[in-house]
Amino acid sequence: MGAGIVLGTMLPAVLGAFAAAAFVMPTGSFLHDLVDAAPLWYVVPILVVSVLGGFGQGVLCIYASGLDIESLWPRMRRVHTTVLAAAVAVVLLFVGVFVFDAADSVTTMSVALNALATPWVVILLIGFLRNHRHYDARDLQAFTEGRHGRYWFTRGWNVPAVLAWIAGSTFGVLSVNTDLVSGPLADIAGGVDVSALGSGAVAALVYLTAVAAVPALVDPPRSQREARRVPALVPA
Repeated sequence: MGAGIVLGTMLPAVLGAFAAAAFVMPTGSFLHDLVDAAPLWYVVPILVVSVLGGFGQGVLCIYASGLDIESLWPRMRRVHTTVLAAAVAVVLLFVGVFVFDAADSVTTMSVALNALATPWVVILLIGFLRNHRHYDARDLQAFTEGRHGRYWFTRGWNVPAVLAWIAGSTFGVLSVNTDLVSGPLADIAGGVDVSALGSGAVAALVYLTAVAAVPALVDPPRSQREARRVPALVPA
């Protein structure tokens, strides 16, 4: 399943990059150049692909948003949070494109959001690599069961993770380098935007340092860990 998702999203992007590089006189608009260079009989398939081609990635993004919202409101069902995320996305899309013509602003906001999201992705990846052999399958469902469990950490807060995210996000936002917004650290790499990579690196450094200094903040006592250890979580 994972290989299908990776190949299914990567291959179209690689083919698109190849096609864009093959244009003799590119104008900056991939779709315009493709339609202009294509024979008449190929225009209809292009229109079909342009409409349907983004469905797979869109579904992945909306479903992921639904999962995130469900983590904030555990009592909501996943189908409801996914529909809510999709409805909000459609409204914002139409308002941004047709009301405010905010294409450039959306691009800038995407860069800024990457600077905010990358640190959290890095923290989750580190947590997975540290604990994937002994997740507590029962306590992963603690919120939906109305209890705390092993992953409640410090009054519900994973302090090292929060500190690492704040540090990484701060660096990322300050180093954003776009046409509309440039942070005070935008030139730290000679004009290259390193907001996403830098924010992830800073978050990893802070999180690993904090965990090494005070492991009890994220790891339960050894006796509890050994008593409740289970194999890697297997979906029901």
